[in-house]
Amino acid sequence: MKTFLFSLLVLPGILAAGNPQSSHTCQACHPTIYREYSRSIHAHASIYGDPVHRAIWNLHPDRKAGRYSCGHCHTPSDPALTQGKTLPKENSIQREEPIACQSCHRISRIEHHARADRIIYRPETKTFYAADPQRKGSVLRYHKTAFLGGLFGGISGSPFHTVDYDNELYYNGGVCLGCHSHKQNAKGFTICDLGVERRPGDKSCIQCHMPKTDGPLANQKPGTRHAYHGSNLHDPEGTKRMGKYIDLNYHPTKDGFIVVLKNTAPHTLFAQPLRLGELRGSLYRNGQEIPLPSRKFFRRIGQDGHPTPPWLADSVLKDSTIRAHESRTFHYRTSLKPGDLLTLTLGYHPVDPAMAKKIPGIPKEATRFLPIRQRSWTIAP
Repeated sequence: MKTFLFSLLVLPGILAAGNPQSSHTCQACHPTIYREYSRSIHAHASIYGDPVHRAIWNLHPDRKAGRYSCGHCHTPSDPALTQGKTLPKENSIQREEPIACQSCHRISRIEHHARADRIIYRPETKTFYAADPQRKGSVLRYHKTAFLGGLFGGISGSPFHTVDYDNELYYNGGVCLGCHSHKQNAKGFTICDLGVERRPGDKSCIQCHMPKTDGPLANQKPGTRHAYHGSNLHDPEGTKRMGKYIDLNYHPTKDGFIVVLKNTAPHTLFAQPLRLGELRGSLYRNGQEIPLPSRKFFRRIGQDGHPTPPWLADSVLKDSTIRAHESRTFHYRTSLKPGDLLTLTLGYHPVDPAMAKKIPGIPKEATRFLPIRQRSWTIAP
């Protein structure tokens, strides 16, 4: 009976989805995950979904040259763009799934190159990789059992695809680094480097950015948990979720206090050239706020001592980013008094507000301050 009902309710949705490469096909069996994905940055990575990407692209010299060199990471679902020989055209892929479910779940291996790593996909279109420590090393194919003429029975696996649990990239987070590791421009200058430095006990990209959450993995597996697929740092909920990997503390001194900030993540914070990290602080005394000097973290690149777009840069003008596992100490020469409330907040602007003024089309929302970690202390007598 279970087999019959599953076929009756689910398979029509699969058939209605049409294109087997589309994420809409996955939606039929994985509605919870699809809802999360549809709100993620991956579902809005094209110039038609990400206004910051569009603003930078509008200035890029490749636009006038008639080639789009961002497709390998920003729109791998659109085969017309992955070779960089044409310009993006608005279509359903660009609007809804530039990085589709299959874009991540078919990554077989990563080729490491100086300019940028390259993703190699497995040729089979209906075999997907996934991670499950209990099934590591195995391959799950669709299987059904039946008795009493097929009226009763059960199923295992998906009737639509095979799941391969034997790819280490999906356990160590390496699958993410095909696009998120580093990038050089045509001059061989490194625009961005995430500086990954994993130590024993560190979590992987997937464990931090796609934590287990309540909700069924698929229709045929009610009540189970699944990896969160709505990964999007640029929303308050996603940003605060990362706060657990930042340590903030303070220690009084004779002439004020010091703040110790430690990045426990295995990668650099605020490494992207548009990003601006900021440590804000305030003292509240007798109902009055005493603002503290802010500390800023960024990687400014350019040429001849002046900031330039990434494709023109050949040098680092200033780098105050926080490396993996790095601790930073800041001295504030403001005396603390009993009863004072000290508040510290580490956060970031997706786009540095000062830089946004120089780039037409950057929305104001992209420059907002997003808190990552906040702590408060009442100073004891």
